[in-house]
Amino acid sequence: MILGIKPHLQNGEEMTGKSKYFAVEFDCTPDISKQEQASVIIRYIHTDESKKASVQESFVDFTAVKDTTGQGLAETLIEVIEKNLGLELVNCRGQSYDNGSNMRGIQKGVQALILEKNPEALFIPCSHSLNLLLCDVASSNRECLTFFGTLQRLYTIFSSSVKRWNILKEFIEITLKPLSDTRWEAKLDSAKSLSEEIVRMEFLVCLIIWYDILAEITHVSKALQAADVSLDTAILLVSSLKDFLVQYRKEGLKKSLSIARSMAAEFNSSTEFRRKRLRKQKQFHDETFSYNEDKDPEMHFRCGVFNVIVDTAIQELSDRFKNIGSVSNKFSFLIKMETMTKEKLEESVTRYALTTNDISRDIIQEIYPASRILKGHKKAIDKLNFILQENLDKVFPNLTVALRVFLTMPLTVASAERSFSKLKLIKTYLRSTMNNDRLSQLAIVSIENSLARSTSFDEILEKWASTKARHVKV
Repeated sequence: MILGIKPHLQNGEEMTGKSKYFAVEFDCTPDISKQEQASVIIRYIHTDESKKASVQESFVDFTAVKDTTGQGLAETLIEVIEKNLGLELVNCRGQSYDNGSNMRGIQKGVQALILEKNPEALFIPCSHSLNLLLCDVASSNRECLTFFGTLQRLYTIFSSSVKRWNILKEFIEITLKPLSDTRWEAKLDSAKSLSEEIVRMEFLVCLIIWYDILAEITHVSKALQAADVSLDTAILLVSSLKDFLVQYRKEGLKKSLSIARSMAAEFNSSTEFRRKRLRKQKQFHDETFSYNEDKDPEMHFRCGVFNVIVDTAIQELSDRFKNIGSVSNKFSFLIKMETMTKEKLEESVTRYALTTNDISRDIIQEIYPASRILKGHKKAIDKLNFILQENLDKVFPNLTVALRVFLTMPLTVASAERSFSKLKLIKTYLRSTMNNDRLSQLAIVSIENSLARSTSFDEILEKWASTKARHVKV
């Protein structure tokens, strides 16, 4: 038994300290004993003795869940926040979950039920939405399905033989990996030989297009999964990714065709797209449509494959991150402070002041002089630290609170998912019957090890000894 560790590391008031406001990240996974375990992460702004503020995400609990409906999960989360941590749900300013309907559902999902109790607990979609975006793009047209089907066949043919795998490693430095069944739907059978398939212009161009898009999205996805990433950085990254896709739609195919033709020439393969016989459509007597069997195959690829890929990516990016856009509009006076006119600045901050009880309308008088003072600080965390370091939090109290709330907004459940690796290490086949209290205590010691090392064990031992003391009358 690890008596005393959990209360020391799970005191919600001590964790959030002066910041008051917090956000929650919540995710579930089954453990080795087939119990559904919910991981709860609290995100808040920590200010140390030197008045330096930093974004913190702390693991607080593993909770066994029996009811995985939105209602059941919401009740579990509220119990952890209010009963276990002693925090008030009314001070929650952000929530982030995975993309399951029981989590993000707009009517009966956890985020909707929490919003009913606290309208200021804004929901931010998990950055893993980028994975789902790629899923939708990968299944957007037949050429993409064929492309990923070919990649799967490449993995299958080399991984099924140790000799072939060694030959592969001898000639290339990369490692082939199978496609995930949960993320990709490319499972088409092909009658053609694999050697012919991978040197076709269609395959080579798709290879270059997907490399360009995946490289850009991977960069953004990794950045968004950092524990201390702030909303202003996320907005910049998502906006930058959208700008890249828009520009890539204009120029990407031309560059990809040039590279693909060079590769095809090296392989002594055709540098032209194959002509495909288009399906003849039924034509009514009053229609003027003319069937063109000799349609330019390159133009067909541009319209039917390339444009579909990029357009789907742009649309999915807008749809899946629209919540970030609404939050960005709400806090635009913090994000775009340096570039906004005085009228726009006052309009934005007034709109914010009317939608929250966290600040008074005095922030309208604070914002313009603050925008001049903070002109050289682009990031929200830099603005907050400058205010605290220069003791300006008394001069701009409302702006200080607004910055704390803004920085508290979560962007991903990556911290909750990282805690699952500790769950698998602690609760194994040989130790599958431990209760959840012990599981949570061991997980806290492992995950929050830096905090555990700084804890006074003398105080814990004294508390433990007092609970075990036996007073015998002589």
